[in-house]
Formats: sequence, structure tokens, C-alpha cells
Amino acid sequence: MTIAESFTRARLSLRALQRAPEPVRRKWQRGISAAAFMVVIAGWIIYLNLSLTPSVLPAQETAKDKGGFFKTLEKGFGVLGSSLSNEWNSLRTWGDSLWGKLDARLANPSVFTFVREESPFVPSPYEPLPPASLPTTE
Repeated sequence: MTIAESFTRARLSLRALQRAPEPVRRKWQRGISAAAFMVVIAGWIIYLNLSLTPSVLPAQETAKDKGGFFKTLEKGFGVLGSSLSNEWNSLRTWGDSLWGKLDARLANPSVFTFVREESPFVPSPYEPLPPASLPTTE
């Protein structure tokens, strides 16, 4: 079967579905929606599996840490705090370097001097044109 025949068959199938009664079209709609939903979820799971690295705790830590909800919450806040601290330090370092560059730039302003001997709008070898009046519409 060629590609043209496949497109023709698909178009005819869609036309038959358009002419089908309402309950048949709703079944197809639900089926296609469920399939699209499953494709999106599968893609999301694959993306998460590829992008996130699993953290493996040593067996000793898992054996001695038999805490409940509050222990987990405490560890989560600890990780969040250290992460925010690292981000704040890197942001502060970047801001300090930017402020230093700006301060150095403002301490040494650039001075530009333009010297003109003649007006740049009238070239010297040419005679100026006489004024001409514009035509009126009276």
C-alpha cells in the first residue's frame, strides 16, 4: 500500500466517522482522548526517568533513619534551606561583581569631544542653491 492510498483510506474513514451517529462519534472521541492522555503521561514519565538521577542512600542510613512524617519534613526543610542558601550565595556573588563593574564604569566616565570647523550640511566646493518657491494650487 502506498502513502497516497493510506491517506485516501484515512480520509474515507474520517468521513465515515463524521457521518456516523452521535453515540459512535462520542465513543471514538473518548478513545482518542484516552490514547492521547496515555501518550502524554508516558512521555512525561520517560522524561522524568531520563532527566532525574536517582539518589541512592547507603543501607546504614536507611536502617537507622526510621522516622515518621516529621523526620521526613525536617530533612526536606534541611535540603530546601541548603539549596536556597547556595542559590542566595551565587546570586549575591553575581550581584557584587555586577555592582563592582558598574561602580568602576561610573568612576571613570568616558569623555567624547567633537570638533567641527564648518557646518557639515553645506559642502564647501559647491555653491548653495537659490531658494525656489513651491507651486500652489489656486
